[in-house]
Amino acid sequence: MKMGKSNAYMPKRAITAFLLLAVAFPSLAEPPTLDDCSLYSRYAEAVMEARQNNADIADIVAAANGAPDDWQRRMITQAYDEPRFETPENRVNAVRDFKNRWYLACMKQAANK
Repeated sequence: MKMGKSNAYMPKRAITAFLLLAVAFPSLAEPPTLDDCSLYSRYAEAVMEARQNNADIADIVAAANGAPDDWQRRMITQAYDEPRFETPENRVNAVRDFKNRWYLACMKQAANK
């Protein structure tokens, strides 16, 4: 998704992407596979894109059916603990860094199974 100030509908699109991805996620009851890690990475990307585009956190929680799993709550909290950047380049970097952190953490967990 392209991020910029000119796109007023970006928060709604980011929330929609978040909602669509939320349906595809496995439970963390078992150690993740590398395929799971790709899904978590895309989910993290959608959450941080919403954050960087000033989406309301309550809308993100509602998109997770109002009762996000523990890992979803951690992801949303971590995203909203990060600053929201003004320039498109910094926003893109924030999204990339966030999704990479979640993918790396998942890979490490998958390696330990």
